[in-house]
Amino acid sequence: MRRKVITLRRAVVVIVILFIAMWGCFSGTSICSICGATQSETQWQVPFAELTYWRTKSVSNTCLSTLANNSGLCPPHTHRWIFAHGGGNGITCAIGQGRHIGTAALNPQWAEILSAVATYRDKETASKWLKISLDPKRSMSFVGLLLHLPEGGFHDRETFETWWKSNVTETEKLEPNFFAAPN
Repeated sequence: MRRKVITLRRAVVVIVILFIAMWGCFSGTSICSICGATQSETQWQVPFAELTYWRTKSVSNTCLSTLANNSGLCPPHTHRWIFAHGGGNGITCAIGQGRHIGTAALNPQWAEILSAVATYRDKETASKWLKISLDPKRSMSFVGLLLHLPEGGFHDRETFETWWKSNVTETEKLEPNFFAAPN
């Protein structure tokens, strides 16, 4: 009888440990609002409670953050993380303001556009666009520009100027402050 009780206790402990391991994990992604790098974070928590007992984080560069940091489009900085999305530990879909800057931060074509703006226009304009594209309230303004990229990219100034005239100039005519720097 004593042996059955010990075996039952062990089984309960194993089940509790498995329960904690399976359902006590919240994972999420945040995006830096200065350069566009991403941070993945996992918090091991008491199931269905916000009591965290272990946390892991990892930072990954994106095409945009690599461009921004290597070309000086953003100043040296401490990352300013904005939560984008996550789930777990009883939460099926957590979303935050960072989801609005995900298109700019995670799309390599946006980095290509900013690189071309820095090369064929000026670094100041590219820095301004970087700042706007990583502002959750204004980032979606640039999504339309991604739809009209020249096939094969910006391989010369002429290709860039044609793209600029048909996309940026026309947009500014319709909405004069569309690309104005944020306050």
